[in-house]
Amino acid sequence: MQKRSRTDVWIVFIILFSVVAVYAQIANHLFLNYDDPLYISENPIVQKGLTRDGIAWAFSFESKTVWYPVTWLSHMVAVQLFGLKPGMHLLLNLFFHVLNCLMLFLFMRYSTRSLWASACVAALFGLHPLHVESVAWLSERKDVLSTFFWMATLMSYLYYTRRPSLVRYMWPLLIFSLGLLSKPMVVTLPFVLLLVDVWPIERFSLNENRKDWGGSIASLFLEKIPFFLLSILFSAITISVVNSLKTTTGLELLPLGTRLINAAVAYAAYIVKMIFPVGLSVIYPYPECYALWQIVGSVLLVGGLSVFSIGSIRRRPYMAVGWFWYLGTLVPVIGLVQVGLQGLANRFTYVPLIGLYMLLVWSYHDLPESSPVVRRAKRMGMVAVLIVLSVMSYQQVTYWQNSVTLFRHALDVTRRNYVAHTNLALALLGEGKTDAAIGQFHKALAINPDFKEARIKMGPVLLRENRFIEALANYGRVSGDYPEFAEIQFNLGNALAEMHRFEEAIAHYNRALKANPKFPDCHNNMGMAMVAKGHLKEGIFHFRQALQIKNDFLEAKNNLRIAQAQLAAQKE
Repeated sequence: MQKRSRTDVWIVFIILFSVVAVYAQIANHLFLNYDDPLYISENPIVQKGLTRDGIAWAFSFESKTVWYPVTWLSHMVAVQLFGLKPGMHLLLNLFFHVLNCLMLFLFMRYSTRSLWASACVAALFGLHPLHVESVAWLSERKDVLSTFFWMATLMSYLYYTRRPSLVRYMWPLLIFSLGLLSKPMVVTLPFVLLLVDVWPIERFSLNENRKDWGGSIASLFLEKIPFFLLSILFSAITISVVNSLKTTTGLELLPLGTRLINAAVAYAAYIVKMIFPVGLSVIYPYPECYALWQIVGSVLLVGGLSVFSIGSIRRRPYMAVGWFWYLGTLVPVIGLVQVGLQGLANRFTYVPLIGLYMLLVWSYHDLPESSPVVRRAKRMGMVAVLIVLSVMSYQQVTYWQNSVTLFRHALDVTRRNYVAHTNLALALLGEGKTDAAIGQFHKALAINPDFKEARIKMGPVLLRENRFIEALANYGRVSGDYPEFAEIQFNLGNALAEMHRFEEAIAHYNRALKANPKFPDCHNNMGMAMVAKGHLKEGIFHFRQALQIKNDFLEAKNNLRIAQAQLAAQKE
């Protein structure tokens, strides 16, 4: 027993050391321009650290994101501890990833008593390139944090099953609640608890008398009802929030049939990427269409593996458990409810692939070992796979150094990626490369002329470059669809004012102020347009409005003083 304990410790140390060695470089990485501004780098509430107002905001529904207050609190705590040093925040992501690897190993080890197979599952999870996105992207703190609570729930559930009691039952329920407050994708965990009852915990055996099945299944399901009720509650909250934010894509744009096809192909695509993790991108554009062979092949693969795993459930229960872990945990993000522009996302595999790791490792583990030589060859084969994955992951992490390296790589490995072109343009703007940035905006719009974000972001750049006619044409493509969007109307007014078309500029400023009455810059520019038209009193009114909203607005103060002097001169 002592020897086994020392071996366990050494294996844990080797796995964790390998994971840290692969990811340690993130300590020198920067904030990205993709979601990081929303979560921390431009979020004034988070940047204050852990405050009473910040805690209240985290639990409110004012963050303009899906509701995950515990994730927001983790960002605030990180700011409190480390300030705005991106490397330290990313190392906190790595800390949770390391803990997740450790708890996965311990769960598999104590539930199966298989040392090497448990270690291989944990190592695959820790070192696979598909999981780089969840660790090396600060915005994906919600992934590693919610998985920490996922793993902790499994550990506490295992503890409960060894000697059930009400107190022990409450621990997994409480930890599960924290996971839901970190990321709603955790809603599938009650389903996984039923799966692990079959294997590896083995609270229910398919080899028992069929007459006992009904009672056993019913009792295990009844035990999970509080978990399922929490999942239903948080699913309802999430759907309500995303609907209120209007971040979901409607059926008129993506019909149900298209979503079902993409879901089937995505299930197969993630398996392919797990086996051949090359060409990984931060974003994969939603495909315009799929070839017939892709659709048929994906349906046959998913259907065939489902039938095969069910057929093997008595002799090899880990196959069915691993496969349905994979299928079930992907359901919230497989695209039936489409949020965002992606067709696939590597981060979505962080928890689901654990099921496939279990399936593959235990299948490999069960291969016959006719001699000690074969046994050693099997272990060396797995070690070789892990070394290759580690090298690939290390390289993948390097792409996440900054926004330029990340989106240049995305463009290298994907086609027609207008989102990557747009984000690369923003990154180039941050480096002062204006012409190159405008070129990237144009490439994005050549692929998708209706991509409003590219037009909105490019507009101010064109204005700064005095390309007024081009800016006007650019904004004209979005203003009709978003007449209420104050920023667009404001910039349209600016373009027209620069061309001395003040009447038209005033009309757009009015629309902007109707959408956002507390827009000091718009009041100021409206005042200047009014003064240019000779309407001094109206101009003075808007300058005062700007100062009422922003009392230290120097430009508005100067404009007000000049306009008042002109009005006084007229009266004399």
